[in-house]
Amino acid sequence: VLITYAGEYVPVIVNASAAQGARGQILSVVRLVRAVDLTRRLTPEAETNGLRIIAKAGFLRLLDISPDAVLILDEGQRILYFNRSAEQIFGYSAGEVPGQPLDLLLPPRFIESHRRHVSNFAAAPEASRYMDKRPEIVGRRKDGTEFPAEASFSKLTEAGHTFFIASLRDITERKRADEISALARSRQEALTRSE
Repeated sequence: VLITYAGEYVPVIVNASAAQGARGQILSVVRLVRAVDLTRRLTPEAETNGLRIIAKAGFLRLLDISPDAVLILDEGQRILYFNRSAEQIFGYSAGEVPGQPLDLLLPPRFIESHRRHVSNFAAAPEASRYMDKRPEIVGRRKDGTEFPAEASFSKLTEAGHTFFIASLRDITERKRADEISALARSRQEALTRSE
């Protein structure tokens, strides 16, 4: 967080480096290389929905560097924030999705059931939920392709607004590896039985 001349606290992403000696000791103090004001990435919708309050807490700095796709939604399940990993996984730029419904990222056959899950979660007392009780979680990329995913959902009420934070991971490669492993085990069992 940087403090402006006006005394405002501004959450930023900071790239820094330190010079090290031959034995790994730090020789110089960390120096600022680049600072990006995260509040400038917020849309007008996010501003008016209170997301600036969360941004000032430095929360978005952590989300922006997460290896998982992270989305922040409002009560209407509209996307307010879309991190860099979400850009890579879904194929949309962060500027394309704010204000869009979460439906944009779901296969049509799952939209209604997902809306119900989110509404039920909103009414539940728990603050977070890992979505492993659902039979299948599938995301939809900008190009229309679908992918298997695992996800967790959290909710946060701040300044009278409820926000949902979705964290999602593309598990395509893991599922593929599991399938190959299961096939190899199956073949090995068949060979063992035939001997």
